Amino acid sequence: LPNYQDYGYGIFLLDDKSREYVLKNVQNEKDAFLRSMMYGALWDSVREGELDPRAFVEVAIKNLPIEQDETIAQMMTSRTATALNYYMSDERVISPHVSKGSTSSTANVEPSLTVGLRTRFESVLIERIKNAPTLGHRITFFRTLVANATRESSRVFLKRLLSEPPAVAGGLSSSSTNSTGKGTVNTKANINS
Repeated sequence: LPNYQDYGYGIFLLDDKSREYVLKNVQNEKDAFLRSMMYGALWDSVREGELDPRAFVEVAIKNLPIEQDETIAQMMTSRTATALNYYMSDERVISPHVSKGSTSSTANVEPSLTVGLRTRFESVLIERIKNAPTLGHRITFFRTLVANATRESSRVFLKRLLSEPPAVAGGLSSSSTNSTGKGTVNTKANINS
């Protein structure tokens, strides 16, 4: 990884072979700092036009459910939302490879690849709000969903979460330690989307 240990300042882009390796293996890196640098290098590749933003979003959707570091999860949700909102078009395309979760609305034209990715991203956010290991994680996923909810089911989930008592809307069925390790926070959400 270029600039390992973060001694230099600048944009250190991955070559094609390294980028492919990072895309396939970033989740396997045990060192959180190095994993963060790997995600950062992928994001730099998106910003410089060397990596399709959809590839970054796919990696995030795949890895957010297993990411244990709150700072990395926050960075991934933020950059994923940025990719979906600013780097990708919602225009309809003719493609045999539409993201899982999309539905066709007209003959020979599939929904935008972005629509399927948005649906999957929001589903991951809702699942993580319900099941993330720490309060910090849940707050990150909640804030991201509030800012990016496009599906009706996501908005209904948020409305129920904010309007009903926690036991009904999505809490108080189990306890876990918050991100500081102090106290307990009731976390288990019972809302199905």
